[in-house]
Amino acid sequence: MRPAGSRGFFGLFALLLCIEALLLIGSSQLRGAQDYMQLEQKTLAIEKSGFERAQAELFLDAAIAQGISAPHPGPLEAERIKSRVNASILAAPESLGIGGFYECSESILGETQSAPLGSSGFDAISEVVVLKAGPLMQVQYILSGGPDGGTFPCAKISNAGHSLFLRIPAGYFASAAVLSA
Repeated sequence: MRPAGSRGFFGLFALLLCIEALLLIGSSQLRGAQDYMQLEQKTLAIEKSGFERAQAELFLDAAIAQGISAPHPGPLEAERIKSRVNASILAAPESLGIGGFYECSESILGETQSAPLGSSGFDAISEVVVLKAGPLMQVQYILSGGPDGGTFPCAKISNAGHSLFLRIPAGYFASAAVLSA
């Protein structure tokens, strides 16, 4: 015959093992839920950054088109059009609430940023061509990329630890037909 307390001890030991197993399962599920929430937050930040970049690209396209086709007082000169379009591009990041434009170039490691890009920097990497045919003119704005063709404006869009680059690639162009005054 067994002593009277041995059955109670074994039952208590089995009960404690079951409780510990349930606690381990519960804590792993909680950890999994926390990991899922963190992943969901990161995914939303990435999607928001992508949306902001797409919004900024559309805004820039509209600003450039408006700068090209806006009514021009007096004769159309390529340098005046270029300075007006460049000014509208430079004002875009502030309107969108993102950082300013930087002079960027492509490398094996990705994009490299150098100095902030001001109006003189945009003048060096952009061109405007005006073709006249009577009262109608074809105006084309081109981001040539500078003398080496590898420089382009870029801005960093950051959102909750995730960042994307908004870039206007070298070779970008926009054109419009404009009536001269």
